[in-house]
Amino acid sequence: MQAVAWRTQTENKKEFSYRLQVEGIKGIRAKNRVLKSVDGWRSAGEGHTRRKEYILLFSRNFNTLKSWLKWAKGFPYELVELKLDGTPKPTKLGIAAKKPKP
Repeated sequence: MQAVAWRTQTENKKEFSYRLQVEGIKGIRAKNRVLKSVDGWRSAGEGHTRRKEYILLFSRNFNTLKSWLKWAKGFPYELVELKLDGTPKPTKLGIAAKKPKP
C-alpha cells in the first residue's frame, strides 16, 4: 500500500487543503484499516484496479502547515507529498518518518 498527497488551491488563503490518494489496497480488511487511519477526512472518490486492489481518494483542510505535517508524519503507511509540478517533496512522511536513522 502507498499513498500520495498534494495541496490544492482554495479560496481561503489561510487554509491548507490537501487531497490524499491511497492505492494498492488488497482486500476489504486492508480497506477498513485505511478508512480507520483517515478519520476526519472526507471521501472524494473510490475505484479499483484490474488486480482487484482498491484506490481511495480523500480531502481535508488543515488550519496550519504544521498541523498537516504532524498528521502526515504519523500516517501509518508509505506517504509521499507532491509539489505543484508533480515531483515528490523530500520530506519524510508516513512510515518513513518513523524509521530510526542508522
